Amino acid sequence: MNRNLVFMLICAVLIAALFAAGCSFGSRSTGPGGEDLGSEADRQKAAQLIEDANENIKGIKTLYRNNNQKVDQLEAALKAGDLKKVKELADELSLAINDGYLFADSIIDKLEKAQALDLNPTWKRYLSLKQESIELEIRAFDYRRNSAVLFRDKAGSEDPATLRLARDTFKKNEEGFKKYMADAEKVSKEADELRKASMNKRR
Repeated sequence: MNRNLVFMLICAVLIAALFAAGCSFGSRSTGPGGEDLGSEADRQKAAQLIEDANENIKGIKTLYRNNNQKVDQLEAALKAGDLKKVKELADELSLAINDGYLFADSIIDKLEKAQALDLNPTWKRYLSLKQESIELEIRAFDYRRNSAVLFRDKAGSEDPATLRLARDTFKKNEEGFKKYMADAEKVSKEADELRKASMNKRR
C-alpha cells in the first residue's frame, strides 16, 4: 500500500478518539448483559499500542503545523510563474513527506496489531474503520505527492505548455485530494458513532 505524502493525515479528533478507545480497552472484561470485551491481557496490549500510535500522531501534527501553509504558497508561486520558489517549496514538501511516511506506516502497523488481539468485535470494527479512514487520507495525499513530484521535476521549464500542464494537474490533484479527504472524514465519523453507541450501552 502506498503511504507517501501523509504529514497531514491525522486530525485532532482522531487523536482524542483513539486515546479514549485505548482507555476503554483496559476497563473491564464484560459489559452490560455479560458482553465479552476480550481478554484483559490483550486489552492492555491494545491500549499500549494505541497510546504509542498517538505519539506518532503527535509527530504528524507537528509536521502539519510546520508545513500547512506550503501548499497554498506553492499554488501562489505557480500562478505567479515564480519557478525558483515552486521548486524550493516542492523540495521542502518532499522532505516532510518522507517523515510523514514513517509516522503513518507506524500508525497503520499498530492499528493492525491491535485488531489481531482478542478484543470485543465492536472495538475491532472501530479500529478497522479508523484504519480505513487513515488509508483514505493517504490516498488523498497521493494526489499532492503527484503535484510535488511534478513541480520538483518540471519547475525549471519555462515552456508555456509545460506550465499550463502543471497548473491543470495541480487543480485536478487538489480535486482528488478533497474527494478522498471527505470520504475519510465520513468513515471516521462512522467509527466515532460506533464507539459512542458502544459506550452508551455500557452505562
